[in-house]
Amino acid sequence: AHSLSSVCILMPKDLLPLEARENTLKKVPEVLSRFPDGVPLLDPEEDME
Repeated sequence: AHSLSSVCILMPKDLLPLEARENTLKKVPEVLSRFPDGVPLLDPEEDME
């Protein structure tokens, strides 16, 4: 099953340059390390107001 997270990762508009892709890929482990119990999931009642 797939879920949506309330965590946002800012991405460049253009992912064609290798450096842009590498920098974006580096952000994922950083975000995961900040949430040892798993990233917070989007709650349809609380987060969509």
